[in-house]
Amino acid sequence: MTSPSLSPNSLQARRADLKSQRRRKLGQSLWRFLAVSGMAVGLAWSVTLPYWVIRDSKQVEIEGDKLLSQAKVLDLLSLSYPQSVWKLPTYQLSQRLSASPPLVDATITRTISPPRLLIKIQERQPVAIAYQNRQPGYIDPEGVFIAKSFYEKNPKALPAFSLKVFGYGPQYQQHWPEVYNLIKDFPLKISEINWQNPSNLVLTTELGKVHLGAISPQFGRQLKQLEQLRSLSSYIPLSEIVYIDLSNLEVPTVQLKQKSEKKSLNSLVRKQ
Repeated sequence: MTSPSLSPNSLQARRADLKSQRRRKLGQSLWRFLAVSGMAVGLAWSVTLPYWVIRDSKQVEIEGDKLLSQAKVLDLLSLSYPQSVWKLPTYQLSQRLSASPPLVDATITRTISPPRLLIKIQERQPVAIAYQNRQPGYIDPEGVFIAKSFYEKNPKALPAFSLKVFGYGPQYQQHWPEVYNLIKDFPLKISEINWQNPSNLVLTTELGKVHLGAISPQFGRQLKQLEQLRSLSSYIPLSEIVYIDLSNLEVPTVQLKQKSEKKSLNSLVRKQ
């Protein structure tokens, strides 16, 4: 069956109708483009408005700062003013703060009403005074060294420390968590740890100086042997002791002042 032929008038009317449809679609597309462009321009303009700008540090709020001063946190942030609240690279700024030795973590969020930055920080908790390359500072339980200068604007916030570590360096950070966990609740008071000689770790205890040799997996056993000597003053006046030598666990000795005598402690250890 063949389709009926269209008259010239019908073809002309159909072509006119198709042209009209195309013009309507083109007009609709143009209006959509203009509407979207207008919204984009409006948004771009609005983010530059004065009331969405961080003009000074008064618009920066800090939470979690107990040891660091707010001024020091702002120094670490290194933010220049004014800054559009929308254009601030909050992730990069958070990473910069988190990489600072006194901090474990930092997050930064922004608000537009009112325009401000909210900084939440998690601080490291120093547990001992430390000296690294003669630079004074502190170390936390993980062995991270924090220079004293970080706390100079808020020195009274730091607690009193009963432990000092001399000769501390990055090479000892891997050992520090174990060392600290073993000595923090040790029955005998340990006031100093001296790492200045890598081949001889020296403790200052209530019994006097204790030589342990190079840091090794035997550290825990050496402390147990030291604990067995807690009654040493009943046998030897502490004033006569130069140092206790536990570098050789099989032959613990004590160096005495009198005639530079070195005395074995094996009998005393066995008694304990």
